[in-house]
Amino acid sequence: MLFNSYEFLFGFLPATLVLFFALDRWSRPVALCWVIVASIGFYAWWRPENLLIVLPSLLVNFACAKMLADRAGKADRAAMAKLILATAITFNICLLGYFKYANFAKQAMNDLMGTDFVLTQIILPLGMSFITFQMIAFLMDVHAGRVDHFSFRQFALFKLFFPQLIAGPILHFREVMPQFDQGQSSRRTDLAVGLTLLSMGLFKKVVLADGIAPYVTPIYGAAAGGAGGGVATMPAAEAQEEVLT
Repeated sequence: MLFNSYEFLFGFLPATLVLFFALDRWSRPVALCWVIVASIGFYAWWRPENLLIVLPSLLVNFACAKMLADRAGKADRAAMAKLILATAITFNICLLGYFKYANFAKQAMNDLMGTDFVLTQIILPLGMSFITFQMIAFLMDVHAGRVDHFSFRQFALFKLFFPQLIAGPILHFREVMPQFDQGQSSRRTDLAVGLTLLSMGLFKKVVLADGIAPYVTPIYGAAAGGAGGGVATMPAAEAQEEVLT
């Protein structure tokens, strides 16, 4: 689900906001749980099966973070904390590496060693790189004592919050969570700021980026086809014609 799609702008976003504010009048924890559920739905919109990868990874990282938090600041458990941190980071990197480089490694082995590994179609889960590095950053913060207490609800909200789930930026727990704890007094200001930023982003995407795409795409296409640097000086129509021929 793209941020500039009709489904997001006129369906998902209004429904999420309306239900959040309605639940927030009754209970802030329940309202935040709704944000987690909505974020999971947002992520599953493209490929629901990706949840079978992301959610188990979330549970593993939460367990490792809890073990790190229990050992933070205790000199007699420093060695174990380092081992847990190293294991958790290795897990995250290996998980990402499999989806990004498994076929590359197989192809390299086939070329260098004459093996016959079969290249399978491996689809990288949406936002996997960003999610992985944010997980690692959180684990580092816990190990360093910059995050000393957190619940599973807070952890899941921090990791799955849909506005930054697939596009970033990489945030720190101590910067994000206090914003979720704010009361209703700043609601109007937050809505005004949020709608302003959303409008600016939509203008940059829909008007500026999409507006120049018809001129830029043929140039990159020609370059990918080996047309050479001279294509960059051609008008878009001529560049497109050269690509087609």
